[in-house]
Amino acid sequence: MGKGIGLFFYGLLIVSTIDNLLLAKIVSAKTKVSPIVVIIGVIGGASLFGIVGIFIGPILLPLLITYFETFKERFK
Repeated sequence: MGKGIGLFFYGLLIVSTIDNLLLAKIVSAKTKVSPIVVIIGVIGGASLFGIVGIFIGPILLPLLITYFETFKERFK
């Protein structure tokens, strides 16, 4: 029982942290977007769309930011 609890906390603290940081670094390197935006996109996408949102969120959030910047420039 103790080993199972230890493994759970290891996965929760170590593996998920590394996964979130590496995902943000990889996506931001490929898309030229800030890692903060990617992390917010992953968290927001996962809360809105579930497991699929982990992939959809980092794609939609930069598009939404670009849309608002373009809208602001156009109707300034």
